[in-house]
Amino acid sequence: KINQQTSSGLILDLREAATSSGSPQRDLTAYVSHKLTSEAKIQGYVGKGFSDGSADWGGGAMVTVGF
Repeated sequence: KINQQTSSGLILDLREAATSSGSPQRDLTAYVSHKLTSEAKIQGYVGKGFSDGSADWGGGAMVTVGF
């Protein structure tokens, strides 16, 4: 937690190959999440793959609203 509204972190994802001829996945994702209100938050993330079975780079954003 950075403060009451903002948090960040890293996610390491290690997976075996899905098939005998496939490659394993090795991904690292960094994210930041910020509460806009008690019911809404926004999150951004960027990821880097470290194996042939992973995407080279990725990223995105999402907005979550509860009701």
